[in-house]
Amino acid sequence: MVKFKRLTGVKGEVFEQMPEVLHASKAGLRKHSFGGAPAKLSKADKLPLLLMYCREYRTQFHIGVTYGLSESRVCEIIKGAESILTGDSRFHLPGRKVLLKEETRFDTVLIAVTESPVERPEKKQRLNYWGRKKRHGQKSRTVADKASRKILFTAFDRGRRHDFKLFKNSRVYLKKETKSMVDAGYQGIQKLHGNRVLPKKKSKKNL
Repeated sequence: MVKFKRLTGVKGEVFEQMPEVLHASKAGLRKHSFGGAPAKLSKADKLPLLLMYCREYRTQFHIGVTYGLSESRVCEIIKGAESILTGDSRFHLPGRKVLLKEETRFDTVLIAVTESPVERPEKKQRLNYWGRKKRHGQKSRTVADKASRKILFTAFDRGRRHDFKLFKNSRVYLKKETKSMVDAGYQGIQKLHGNRVLPKKKSKKNL
């Protein structure tokens, strides 16, 4: 089971629910470009294609070569399946508004940013270029509940965007009693949220 999650990125019980959602939404499948000309892939093969893209972040061109599909067709399948799955409550994250709901209480939330390399874009390359790592990329921020270890929501931005700038742009608001744990890239968060755990940033003189 551990190997299965490493391979697909999801647990076995979650994977079993995905085909049920895709097959139950017949109208959605046609709406999201699954209909039309006879498909080269069966419905059972389209889910592994989506997981391959999300887990391995292979380019749509390389996935198309693997499955014998055009790059545009791969894009249609990915967007269609994502739209159907995220429309189901079982695969939909609570969202940032859950942090302020009266009926919900989070003692501590974890906020972290992950940097993922991407292909060089055709336009606005500079906005996605990391001078420090000398490659193009995208930043994704995750907010999770420490107690349940469940992800509450995510936010994405360009690779050049500073971690704290990404936090401010996503308009995340926390209750005063909710403690936030962040890394050194969030210097300045104390002005927006006093109840935080922020490591001390080392200076050049004091390493």
